[in-house]
Amino acid sequence: MGRLRDWGAKRRRLPSGFEVPWIAEPVFEIGAQPVPAYGAGNQIVLCTHRIPTNYKALICGIVLGYQGGAPIPLPGDVIYTVDVDRPLGLNTAGYPVKDYGNIPIQVGSFVQMPWPVEFLQSSDEVIRVKGYSVANVGVGLPNFLTAALVGFEWPAREGQ
Repeated sequence: MGRLRDWGAKRRRLPSGFEVPWIAEPVFEIGAQPVPAYGAGNQIVLCTHRIPTNYKALICGIVLGYQGGAPIPLPGDVIYTVDVDRPLGLNTAGYPVKDYGNIPIQVGSFVQMPWPVEFLQSSDEVIRVKGYSVANVGVGLPNFLTAALVGFEWPAREGQ
């Protein structure tokens, strides 16, 4: 209960100016799956994060990557999607995150830094990163599609 009283005490300011409450806890979801056979029908979930009930979350970094042997994917060889409340194979539910519905390139890095984004999510929403291969990449082991969601979540105040 004491943490809730400290709501306005301090905040973290992101480069964009968004202020994350001091009581926010880190979010770090990471996933890797063997590259599936070519085609959108073989889309796989790479990582998922569910925002707890009565919480807000800000995803402020993502990684969409490929690890494996040659050939290295060129733009369009692998397609990534970031969406909310859209289970695998159910394209009529939920929605794609604006500008992240069909990403044809790798972004961010586990070694250097995630790709900066600002996805503000609400209580009980599920954000997923999915991917599928189109051409020119090795499928199956030892080739992997990788993804990460990085950010913060905090208890929502009434009226938020």
